[in-house]
Amino acid sequence: MDSDELRTLSINFLICCYFGQSENLGKAAIDRAYVDMAAHTIDIPDLDTRWESRYKASCVISTRLKGYSQENRFDKWHKDTITELKQVYEGNLTEGQAQKWLNMTIKYLFVFSTLLGIRDYRLSEFKFFLKSTDASKYKIPIDGFVLKGSGIESIKNKSWSKLDKDYGDVEEKLVANHNFFWELENWEVFAKNEKKKPDKGTYARYIKDKDYGSY
Repeated sequence: MDSDELRTLSINFLICCYFGQSENLGKAAIDRAYVDMAAHTIDIPDLDTRWESRYKASCVISTRLKGYSQENRFDKWHKDTITELKQVYEGNLTEGQAQKWLNMTIKYLFVFSTLLGIRDYRLSEFKFFLKSTDASKYKIPIDGFVLKGSGIESIKNKSWSKLDKDYGDVEEKLVANHNFFWELENWEVFAKNEKKKPDKGTYARYIKDKDYGSY
């Protein structure tokens, strides 16, 4: 086995560990982005309704990414996709939630294409989107880490997931000085700074309380 094959196997292993599988990268990106968005923000008690909405919205994201064409303008395409996602949820999805889901999906696809190469067969259906759009113009996935890291800590005491009609004001403030690559470069720092104290009884809490160094 040569070094290129080993590199591919190693990357696929890491992708599988984080995303659950590496065979369908579009589904991996959409599903993981949903978890990033919905873990603590989606409140739809009826499971049938919750999963039906998730499935239909996932299909919307996938179809619109695959259907991106030369006639599309990214900003309008993005706005129309957000509108369609919110329509699927019939009032149960805010602008803040919709943008996080879509923007994280795009971010993951971009990372996949950077690591694996845009010619990877698993990205073939998204190749036109990735080649035809300027990554520096991609929307920043706005969440609490990003808002605090950028100095925009709150807007009318709302969390990012509650932003709706006022989402545009927050985005405008953010992109005035920051772009997609800034978020990609700094997100890990933001996450570390915002990490909550580990729960009592966990290994992480033990290490923290003992003030042990890294290994």
